[in-house]
Amino acid sequence: MKIALLLKNVVYPPKANEEDVGGYVESGSSEEDDSDDEQPATSAGASSSSGESGIAASNSSSATAPRIKEGIPDNYVLSELADDVMGTSWKKLARMLKVQEPKLTQLEKDYAQDTYEQAFKMLLHWKESNADAATYQILFNALTKVDCSSLAKKFCCFE
Repeated sequence: MKIALLLKNVVYPPKANEEDVGGYVESGSSEEDDSDDEQPATSAGASSSSGESGIAASNSSSATAPRIKEGIPDNYVLSELADDVMGTSWKKLARMLKVQEPKLTQLEKDYAQDTYEQAFKMLLHWKESNADAATYQILFNALTKVDCSSLAKKFCCFE
């Protein structure tokens, strides 16, 4: 159990109710949380392979990793991103952001002839559903995972 908690700490920072005891993170609860609802919060300088959520941080080989913006993207940024993530890419991105299939089906039906609107409404849904967890870091990781690294840098990083 301690090994699992230690490995979990490598991917996820300790939660507020956890404390570091002898190099191991122990939770106030005795239950294991094996859910994959959380997404890793990787630092801009860290290079990592996929975590529990399947979203990898950038594996750039350059000496300077991109500086990812902090906070939550506003609707204007999501609108601009939707303009660039059209076609089938928006669905791949939606899946990386853990938007459920029924929502994707609904968006396709509601906006059948408008892929921009499908992408934009999906991004708004992701942002509203995840509140404070809908960060530039998570968006950067998802865009990178679906081979949209240039968009990840354009919308989620400082120039």
